[in-house]
Amino acid sequence: MNDKFKNLEPFFRYALEALYIQGAPALQKITSIAFLKEFVRKFWDIFIQEDKNRPIAYNQIEDGDFDSGELIYQINTYMNIAHPLVYSLKMYFLRDLSQRDFSIDDVRKFCKAQKRILPWIGTLNWEDIKESRLTFNPYCILPEYNELEKGFMIFYDVGNKAPFQEFIQNIKNKTTLTAKLSLFGLFFVRLHAIRASRVWRHPETQFADFVIKKLAGMNNFPVLFKSITTKILSNKQPLLQINDSRINNTDLIIKSVIAHIIAFHTLVEPNSSQLAMYLHRIQDCQNLFILSCISDIESLPIDQVSANDQAGYIGEPVNQTFTHSVRSLLPTSYRILHLIVHALIGASAPQPALAFLRKNNPTATDAERYCMDHIRNDWVILRNLFKCSDEVNYKLFLIICSVL
Repeated sequence: MNDKFKNLEPFFRYALEALYIQGAPALQKITSIAFLKEFVRKFWDIFIQEDKNRPIAYNQIEDGDFDSGELIYQINTYMNIAHPLVYSLKMYFLRDLSQRDFSIDDVRKFCKAQKRILPWIGTLNWEDIKESRLTFNPYCILPEYNELEKGFMIFYDVGNKAPFQEFIQNIKNKTTLTAKLSLFGLFFVRLHAIRASRVWRHPETQFADFVIKKLAGMNNFPVLFKSITTKILSNKQPLLQINDSRINNTDLIIKSVIAHIIAFHTLVEPNSSQLAMYLHRIQDCQNLFILSCISDIESLPIDQVSANDQAGYIGEPVNQTFTHSVRSLLPTSYRILHLIVHALIGASAPQPALAFLRKNNPTATDAERYCMDHIRNDWVILRNLFKCSDEVNYKLFLIICSVL
């Protein structure tokens, strides 16, 4: 057996169970997802036949305790579990095929050929690999997301609003941060991101119209959360706009990162952190020393503060130097913080944001464009510092933010 696959195979069961077991730590789920994607890649490497239309089979001599039949049985058993993350793994089996130069027609024929060995793969809608180009849904780890997505799918597929309405009513009665984040995540991943693949059809428009009306009456939700969510559903939030399917995958993932940053900070109190202030009350930050800026001196002893240091945002050109930083921050920490700061400034009210950016240096003429240029640059630098793909960079970014 391939040595790399031999090392992965014994842990398949434990990684998959971490996806759906209640109470599993978020970091464990994220690392399990990364593990399972590598497992899928190696699985297809070993089992796909030269003739793509033939049923899969183990291509090497079995040795030791490895039993290919037992592994297939395990995969089939676990794929019957109804859970969003398990469904996402099913779809990843198909997406990996598309990365092997399988055409959509090739994927369809391949699925048909595997119905006996992998029964679940024949039941999947192979068109779904075109529907959403996001291969990672960070909101699936939230405790309420599973129930929410079930309600959404029933509404989306058959027009039955009852399960989704019940979830909304439960949020009204008992609001939690994770329930609100789940709602935001569903809107972005299951609705907004579809715009990167195709124009909305009737089910998306119908659901969005229903949600916008519901949000207006949810008085226990922050006004800013409702405003930004409505703009996303209407495709009018400048940093997150997706105008057609020509958007590249890097920009789509960057918008997912920005959405995640915005989602959390719309739901916390403005005074909970300086970062939250940038989104909620940016006009009140004019005379503060801004995080990740040249004049960010709040962490310095008072006797080290220069009289010449300026409060407020200091305009700066995009800096592509990998080692660039401020104060004692490591370059990676600086880039993460710098990206978050500009995502929150760019998502705040346009006119106050522009006035804020231009206080000390009139570099910016368009707040959203200025912030987006810095965000894209920070993302590219982080990807190079981590030496990884956009998708892995996204996961690392979320892991680091969750620790912070």
